[in-house]
Amino acid sequence: MGKYVIYSVTEIDVDAPISRFDTTRYQIKEKLESVFTDNAGQPCIRVERYRRPTPANPWVINDVWYFYRNERNAQKVEENERFIRLSFPINYDARWNGNAFLPADEWIYRYENIGVSYSNPYQTFSKTVEVNQRFRYNFVEYENCREIYADGIGMVYKQYIVTTINNGDSTSINRGKLLHQYAIDYGLE
Repeated sequence: MGKYVIYSVTEIDVDAPISRFDTTRYQIKEKLESVFTDNAGQPCIRVERYRRPTPANPWVINDVWYFYRNERNAQKVEENERFIRLSFPINYDARWNGNAFLPADEWIYRYENIGVSYSNPYQTFSKTVEVNQRFRYNFVEYENCREIYADGIGMVYKQYIVTTINNGDSTSINRGKLLHQYAIDYGLE
């Protein structure tokens, strides 16, 4: 307990027909706070999420998620929605529905870049694994969602791009959301 990761986040909401292109930058701090037993009798970890607009601002608690891990997978409950973020063992043959607990579309996750180093604009991590959550590209949609996890740290990068596009051009966005989240610091409090 007490382990934390601080992220730099850029979030862009696009609604081109009404000329809305909103960009928000902020920081998120996820801290493993305590262990509790959920309704199914499973030991879970409470993850407190703090937010601030800039490093000069104090952290303010934003929400509480939780994390559950067993021998088959690692699950994270975000805003009361449960996702299967990792599947064990980690290997290139693994495929799983990350949205299995949701009424949403199936998102078949798979591993890429197992055991390689990863550098973001802020840090370098020596041993990581990339989880490709969704990739869809056609004449009207561009979706590219992935997360990278570093050994002993947790998630160090998140990309969430879900957009409708014009004429197969992924740079000509009609509507959608783009999010990039980079780990900039981590440690123990």
